[in-house]
Amino acid sequence: MKKEIKLEQKKIFLKGEGDNWYLRNKKFSNKERFKTKYLYSKINQIIKKINNKLNFLEIGSSNGLFLLLLKKKIKNCNLIGVDPSKKAIKNLKTKNIKGIVGTADKLPVERNSQDIILYGFCLYLCDKSDYRKIRNEAYRVLKKDKFLIIFDFYSIVSKKNIYKHDKRIFSFKIDFSKIFLKNNKFRIIKKNIFKYDYLYKISEKKFSKDQLSIIILKKK
Repeated sequence: MKKEIKLEQKKIFLKGEGDNWYLRNKKFSNKERFKTKYLYSKINQIIKKINNKLNFLEIGSSNGLFLLLLKKKIKNCNLIGVDPSKKAIKNLKTKNIKGIVGTADKLPVERNSQDIILYGFCLYLCDKSDYRKIRNEAYRVLKKDKFLIIFDFYSIVSKKNIYKHDKRIFSFKIDFSKIFLKNNKFRIIKKNIFKYDYLYKISEKKFSKDQLSIIILKKK
């Protein structure tokens, strides 16, 4: 009997699940608009700290809703979205925003080029074996003393669940800031933890006990 070869999760997303995820979530629903505005309200003060042209990279940019908000709010900015979905990136380019097909562990972006990196609900679907590469790429791409933002699920105790849309994939819920705190390359400057229900103003049984976080770190 042949041994089954386990595909890396990023490869599954690059080969099709990224497009599937995008198609399921591409609509600008009211709850997604609220989530986007809420995130902006929490990181606006960080954005204001950038005195010159803002170089902003979002990993897991999907439908580009947050990048579109930044484009509207900030006149002098250079925005890049990275996503494993070819369809999402094609859509982003139609909105005159630079989009690149890729994943968090291998960013197609120049060294020391970004003022802010946002991980928008993508780390929970990354392979744990890629955490070191993800941390190193963030450090490589960010300018000194600039900011890394995590917007994702949060759990003090590590949780692993089968991803309902593809049983080959697992989702993880942890304190994702710990990925970046190793090797003393980043420090936390702000940590905001709240319930899923609070963000979406709804009660979904499946998520009712989940927590989310917005964590801001600074590169040393």
